[in-house]
Amino acid sequence: MTEKVKVTKEQAELISHLQDKWSNDGIIQSHVKYAWTTEKYDPLNDLTTEELAKALINGYDVEKSPEERLREWYESAEDLYENLGEDYDGGVVFGI
Repeated sequence: MTEKVKVTKEQAELISHLQDKWSNDGIIQSHVKYAWTTEKYDPLNDLTTEELAKALINGYDVEKSPEERLREWYESAEDLYENLGEDYDGGVVFGI
């Protein structure tokens, strides 16, 4: 099974935009030969050539933002707290 590369939301949008206009070969060649010199495409410079190639060929997963990860944690903690009840022991477990 091929492993998908994790990219930021911004990188995912840029990759998608480039794939609408260029071939995967053209994107990789530009990445290798010229890098991304305009500010708009600068986030792609954080990807290695191998990571970009994997993203283009195998697909990619978009990393969750810190806000999304915090929201997920909060919702899972909220569910845990509801299942423990509001007694002293539940509060101690939730606090730990």
